[in-house]
Amino acid sequence: SRVFGIDTIYPLISYGTGTPADRANLTANAIYVNVSVTETNFANITFLLRNNTGTVNSTTYTSLILFINWTGLAYTNYSYNVSIFDIVGHFNSTATRYVNLSAA
Repeated sequence: SRVFGIDTIYPLISYGTGTPADRANLTANAIYVNVSVTETNFANITFLLRNNTGTVNSTTYTSLILFINWTGLAYTNYSYNVSIFDIVGHFNSTATRYVNLSAA
């Protein structure tokens, strides 16, 4: 006999320690994003960084990497979010957060 399991659970993802709060004003040229994930059948995770001209960086990992540190950024406004897929196509993402980077 064979036993099959059906994955009906969507991945859980949330921001973790060290991630800037929404609408944060940072005196920096970098943005560190850390997430917490609950998913048994992980497929990939994508970290997306945008500014007012478009996508600055989109990085997708097929291994469970839970953080990214975008460095060398221009002083301007940015938005970011993180999305996750499991192997059966279930998707979830964090809320989009907005930050402003400035020299002082």
